[in-house]
Amino acid sequence: KGSVIDSSQLKLQGGSLHSVFKGVVLAAFAFGGFESAASLGFEAKEPRRQVPQAVLGSVLLVGAFFTFNAYGQTLGFEGHAVLANSSAPLGDMAGYAHLSGFKPIVDVCVLLSTWSCLLANFNHGSRMLFTMGRDRVVTGAFGKTHPRHNTPHAALGVFAAIWSVWLILIVATAGSV
Repeated sequence: KGSVIDSSQLKLQGGSLHSVFKGVVLAAFAFGGFESAASLGFEAKEPRRQVPQAVLGSVLLVGAFFTFNAYGQTLGFEGHAVLANSSAPLGDMAGYAHLSGFKPIVDVCVLLSTWSCLLANFNHGSRMLFTMGRDRVVTGAFGKTHPRHNTPHAALGVFAAIWSVWLILIVATAGSV
């Protein structure tokens, strides 16, 4: 495309306060994921120092990564289809750049990224259920660890089952909404 400087993006051309407010809703939900790092604070050596560092550091790092990617994808779609209408924007950009051979690699990377997000969710959810079981908020069986591996296997199994049902419902109803 030539230059990586996109003056229309840098000037926030086409942006509005209404659009910012719509984005704030998404950002509020995203911060829930960062807050989950605090649930592992009791495992840190110096939790009063390390947990805030971890939460703030992850917000800054992921925020910079998101900004970089949003800028690049918006620039990559310039003159092509609308970014919002693309079901696979990174693969489409590879095609626009005449690098269609990278589409399978991009798809595998997106799959691995999605898998890691799901694993992080399982880690947080099962540990939360484990803590609730240990504190007797729910049945104490969830507060026990595996005798050999010392993992919260019961809490993880129940949380994985709940998420599996949830994902099946999402996939089953995806076309009807």
